[in-house]
Amino acid sequence: MSTDKEYVKSAFTKIKNGYEALERTGWNPVLSRVMTQSEKQMKELKYKFSVGLNERNAMRNRYTNVIPYDQNRVIISRSASNIDGYVNASPARYEPSRTNYILAQGPVEGSVTDWWQMMWDKSVSLIIQLNQSGSHDQIFSYFPRTVNGTISFGAFEITTESERTATDYVHRTLKLKEKGGEEDDAKIVEHVNFTSWGDFEVPRSPRSMLALLFYVRRLDAMTSSCEGSPTVVHCSAGIGRTGTFYIVDVVLRMISANIPIDRMDLVELLLFLRRYRPGLIQTPQQLRFAYLAVLEGFRWFLNYPEPVVHTKEDFPADVTLISSEEGSESPRVGKSKSQTLRAVGEKTRLLSAEVSETHCPLGEKSSSIDDVSQIKRKRKEMIERMVEKSRRAEKSIRPFSGRLWGAFAVAAVFSAVVVGFVWKSR
Repeated sequence: MSTDKEYVKSAFTKIKNGYEALERTGWNPVLSRVMTQSEKQMKELKYKFSVGLNERNAMRNRYTNVIPYDQNRVIISRSASNIDGYVNASPARYEPSRTNYILAQGPVEGSVTDWWQMMWDKSVSLIIQLNQSGSHDQIFSYFPRTVNGTISFGAFEITTESERTATDYVHRTLKLKEKGGEEDDAKIVEHVNFTSWGDFEVPRSPRSMLALLFYVRRLDAMTSSCEGSPTVVHCSAGIGRTGTFYIVDVVLRMISANIPIDRMDLVELLLFLRRYRPGLIQTPQQLRFAYLAVLEGFRWFLNYPEPVVHTKEDFPADVTLISSEEGSESPRVGKSKSQTLRAVGEKTRLLSAEVSETHCPLGEKSSSIDDVSQIKRKRKEMIERMVEKSRRAEKSIRPFSGRLWGAFAVAAVFSAVVVGFVWKSR
């Protein structure tokens, strides 16, 4: 079906107006409202979390308060080691957009066997990984990192058949096979890892995420109906980056198919999608980025000559777009920031882990929307203290080294005098 450009223009205007209104009023209050209404919605729908919170499933959860609803969780084949058929994942079949997703937590060591059981049971043919490998939120390695490498988990063997690296993503083709099973029964799973999205952050440009989205859409593995094989999307917890990606795809699919979106209200849509998995979109920056990505998607549909938003292409190569606490974008030199963060090392990683413990759906009422900003501020202050400490140490070394050389000189002269006196005495 071709996209009706008049409809797209109308939808673009409505969403753009909504975006501009939120720019004026602020993004923190609106996400705070979503959190409050989500909690009310859970109570009205009588959603529970008893299965995920059961002690026997504790090892299968990354965070104790990022849990799927009992009423909407993926159930895998039950076994003696997993009598609940539990995995931290939520089905998300949204009929208006004809999307069939599983929104999941990235595997932990205690759940990696269940992870592949889910792929097998649900005939998954596409996995989209949104977190960066090797970052502080690195998930348990659940597939071979080398081509032709094979790794085993439980009853399954996973082989990496091929690998293709692009600027912002890596596309691997995996083969999933039961141990001792026939080759003809093996399943092919396409795995696309988006590498430009840090935890609690947003990508440098909406274009990079849209390029990923349109790339995976072209793969035969991605279904265009609610009845086909589900696509698994995951990050670390499976709610922040995963929720942002999900809502952008839902909106753009509806637009491309000329399906009306009531009032073009992304906030109301987010509230509804949280019925599938709690806590989708964790920060004001992620909500703002979702709007920007949708608007940029409109531009692609309409072939607008000018970009809707500033992207990294509009700035010099050594400048990175970094979201500030208020949700605005400001250019800063990315190279020096990355070097500083590497110098901070373990302390920065621990602070990042503190963020992960702070923002979780079941504790939304007690946690503030400004927690992420506070952590970022602490991180910045810590970096500044470490840099200043390094400068003071350098200054203190210089005069000390000067005094040290002076002492050496005095000692040398004194030694020469003593040696001369002894020589004359002889």
